[in-house]
Amino acid sequence: MIIFSRSDKASLNDTATFKTHLNYVKCIANHANSLNISINPRINSPLDGQKTAKFERLAKITKTSIAGEKTACDNEHAYAQVAAPWIPVKCYYRLYYLEAVFLYVLSGDESGFGNGGHKAVRKNLMLAVESGSISFSSAELATITTWQAANAFTTVSGATVRTNYFSDANCPNSLRKKLAEYIEHDWKQIKKIKDYRSRTSRNAKNRELLPKKFILADFFYWMRIKANYRDVDFLDFDNISEDDAYEYLTKFIEATESYGAALENAIVQLKTMRGIK
Repeated sequence: MIIFSRSDKASLNDTATFKTHLNYVKCIANHANSLNISINPRINSPLDGQKTAKFERLAKITKTSIAGEKTACDNEHAYAQVAAPWIPVKCYYRLYYLEAVFLYVLSGDESGFGNGGHKAVRKNLMLAVESGSISFSSAELATITTWQAANAFTTVSGATVRTNYFSDANCPNSLRKKLAEYIEHDWKQIKKIKDYRSRTSRNAKNRELLPKKFILADFFYWMRIKANYRDVDFLDFDNISEDDAYEYLTKFIEATESYGAALENAIVQLKTMRGIK
């Protein structure tokens, strides 16, 4: 009989959590590879090209910063254990700046440039998909699901830690369920709900949480939330090998830049259509 100490169990849990998240990052990277965003703009009025200048600069600066982290990790894999926990934050901001610019040149939507821009961008990007204003070449990234549907998905115990699970047809659904977990955690904190014992909390869940919609492209936003606030199952890279941390960081950046490149290409197309230099 093998008896595990508390520290041994914590280490095993950290390893399983990491393997699951590495599969999710690799899954996103696969579906974002060679991504193309098709556009069907819905506005004809002139747009002010200067409104996007600041965010475009910030997107480029953030890309340079991410590249610097990657180079440092290329030269010394041990540094990945330091950089990996926070790379989702930088990657998210790189994409947020681009998404805000993209939505503006797509429809004149300026909500991404002001207060509350982060949640506004998530909402309006999904609405653009829902309305047919945009479509992704990867159906998985832009498939709209509800919290209820995502949370209902089940898979075989231990499946998500398998080395090749990222290529499994069920992996996107497992990832949606994980995002549903983060969404619920965030929603309960905002609503100050600890559990669903009261009728009021159950009614709120049925009315507000169950029908919440999201897409897999929201992955970067929720990973930023998780990294910033160390909630739910924050990844502790102290118990992860240097090479595994390096793979995680590399794949996260790969996924980010694939999506970022698609956004940049769509922005260029839209600017050309609108006569914006």
